[in-house]
Amino acid sequence: VMDAAKLCSVLKDADYTVKDLLESPQLAKKQIKTIINGIRETIYDLRPTTLDDIGWNATVSCLHDSLIQETDIQVHFDIDELDCDDGVTAVSVYRIICESCQNIIKHSHAKNMWIFMKVQGNCIHLSIQDDGIGFQAHDENNHFGMQFMRERVLLLSGKMNVETGDCGTHIYIEIPRYL
Repeated sequence: VMDAAKLCSVLKDADYTVKDLLESPQLAKKQIKTIINGIRETIYDLRPTTLDDIGWNATVSCLHDSLIQETDIQVHFDIDELDCDDGVTAVSVYRIICESCQNIIKHSHAKNMWIFMKVQGNCIHLSIQDDGIGFQAHDENNHFGMQFMRERVLLLSGKMNVETGDCGTHIYIEIPRYL
């Protein structure tokens, strides 16, 4: 799953100078294709078309399967169906789940991750947990992923609570559902 940091990395880490690209049209074409693919992945991540095409359950299942293939972390999902007609909520919850999974993979050194989402009445309850090394509470503001998640939750008028320590991190999110 490509995020903005990865896209910046693609653009920043170009191994070629302008002179190289001007002297070799094939090299320039290759670099342009790499950048375009990075942009396409980022656009897809902003609004995954699979939510519209195959629905919530299949999209979450694809995410689960890709996480299992990409990492050695044991991935445990128990996620209720969410109505994709409310595009803003569905995309936001999906992006929060994706971001939390990426944070766990990149930073936690966890052996397990658990993502639970229950839809009860007018509330979406999301629990994200790992058995990794945790992080310092004062470092939370230095993590773009955590800031991104907090902003998404606030935009949905939700609440987010983070507990972290030597035995991992547990994030609990509650988002109101407007029926």
